[in-house]
Amino acid sequence: MADRFAEMVISSPFILVKGFLLGWIHGRDDRPVYYFSRRSGIKTETLAEHLKDWLGLENYVHLCLECDYVQSFKDAVSATQEKLGMEIISCKEIRSAYFEFNANLHDKEAVTAFQKELDALDDVETEYTLHETDLVSQGWDMGPGGFSAIPFHRFIISGKIAGGFEAVLRIFRDLKANPMVEMSEVILVFPDDEETVFTC
Repeated sequence: MADRFAEMVISSPFILVKGFLLGWIHGRDDRPVYYFSRRSGIKTETLAEHLKDWLGLENYVHLCLECDYVQSFKDAVSATQEKLGMEIISCKEIRSAYFEFNANLHDKEAVTAFQKELDALDDVETEYTLHETDLVSQGWDMGPGGFSAIPFHRFIISGKIAGGFEAVLRIFRDLKANPMVEMSEVILVFPDDEETVFTC
């Protein structure tokens, strides 16, 4: 069974949260797994949060941490809140995650290889469609001039990958290295009751 994760929103400058987290981990015998959302490509902020952050009015750090360690971390933050000023605004278990993608390919061999790569992802749900565009029919000059090296066809594979948090994040990182693939941010999915604060 995959590890469960929760997203915590912490009111504090990023550098303070990072230093506190690393110090908390250093004082433990084990090594909890964590991800800072902005640095991992995870969608976090609303427009209101973005404006407040841009204007320097408030700082919010989104931290994804293994659920088994959430309560311990919350206790550590609470114990130092008066001194450091950090406050956990919300904490919710992550039910799943997903992202959307577009792969722009120029030959059928690349299409076949990419489809095989997608079909081999057995720990997530993958859905995609293939679109083929004929550049000649769109008015491109494919004659002996400067455009002769451009492929006649363009293939676009558009889709969505969804599943467990870490599995989706791992595939997101792998695809990010492919210059032919454009991706949305990773979207976190929470339990239906958005107002329920997660507790371990």
